Amino acid sequence: MDPDDIDDMDFDLPQELISPASPHTRSTSSSNSSSIPAPTAPSFLSSAHLPPASDAAMREIAKSWTVIYPINMSSTGKQHRKLALAQCPTRTPSALYIAECVRFLGLPAAFEPEKRHPADPLVFGRVRVQIRDPVTHQPLNPNVRTKRHLVKEVARYYPGIEMKMNEQDPRMPAMAAASRSEASSV
Repeated sequence: MDPDDIDDMDFDLPQELISPASPHTRSTSSSNSSSIPAPTAPSFLSSAHLPPASDAAMREIAKSWTVIYPINMSSTGKQHRKLALAQCPTRTPSALYIAECVRFLGLPAAFEPEKRHPADPLVFGRVRVQIRDPVTHQPLNPNVRTKRHLVKEVARYYPGIEMKMNEQDPRMPAMAAASRSEASSV
């Protein structure tokens, strides 16, 4: 064996795990796996825009809500698109702007920045939206009766909301771009 040959067994294993960048506080009341907190979104999301759906109770409530991914509105791929190509607001939509559009429509929403669509794993973020009242099953917004109507309404407001948010905070384009990879083009 050549002495210059390095292999993984030449080094000692670490004695402790590297701590995460943002430490989590663990609940001491329960020691099961449900006490581990869900990943949280960056602070800019929770302060200026929709809060991420990190609370366990909120996640449970939002489980039955309609889900919108950026790929549903992208003009690049047609397989998962829910709109006609002419109605697509942009080539690379961001879940951050989609969440703001849903909020503008007055619908309850949960922004999940850590989730991805299986067909587009390089783009992070999805938005869960409550379209109907859980008791009466009536639409919460008369213009939004189905997921298709929701996507059309979001696409209609998307360019204006994107421009408005970019004017209010010059960091928004960088934050939206950070949620996707340029290699992603479904």
